Amino acid sequence: MDKMTKVEISAKTVAEATEIAIKELNVLPSEVQVDVISEAKTGILGFGSSMARVRVTIIPEGRAIASSILEIVNKLLLLTKATATANIRNAGENEDDPVEIDIQGIDSGLLIGRKGETLRDLQFLVNYLANKINNQRVLAILDVEGYKARRDESLQLMAGRLATKVLNTGQPITLEPMPPRERRTIHIALANRQDIQTHSIGEGDQRQVTITP
Repeated sequence: MDKMTKVEISAKTVAEATEIAIKELNVLPSEVQVDVISEAKTGILGFGSSMARVRVTIIPEGRAIASSILEIVNKLLLLTKATATANIRNAGENEDDPVEIDIQGIDSGLLIGRKGETLRDLQFLVNYLANKINNQRVLAILDVEGYKARRDESLQLMAGRLATKVLNTGQPITLEPMPPRERRTIHIALANRQDIQTHSIGEGDQRQVTITP
């Protein structure tokens, strides 16, 4: 009988569902990719509640780099004494593909930091160590409980509101300094608008996006 390589599990939390799935597959946490299909919902007075559901897949041979990166992340979490666990969200299919790591736990807010600064620093450190340890160029993308997707959505909504304000007042608006990824999100959100334009000004960490009519 062929060994299972993938399983979908529902449980009260993502962590619990992941743990059950790993036991069913009879592998180590570093040997699987975890896709969160849906988060648990508490509902109101029990109505509308739902369990968390995950899809856990054994990582194909040849993508051991993902396991190496996960080990680095977990060791750093241990050193910081953060109550959190990391899983491989996407091991990638090819050698040049980025490895996506998702972190979950009660200390998630601390790991994100102010406007994601701690998360960016942690990602930089993980990439530095992964490149040194594996003696090759690798790219690790870290996220904490879907923070980046929520942040992107927030930035897109903000970009739309500010664009409307720029049109109503006829005056340009310059946003606060942002990291490259967030500036790119603003540019992309407004790229198809014909009534406004965006460009970046400043240098280094002080780069800002300006929205003009």
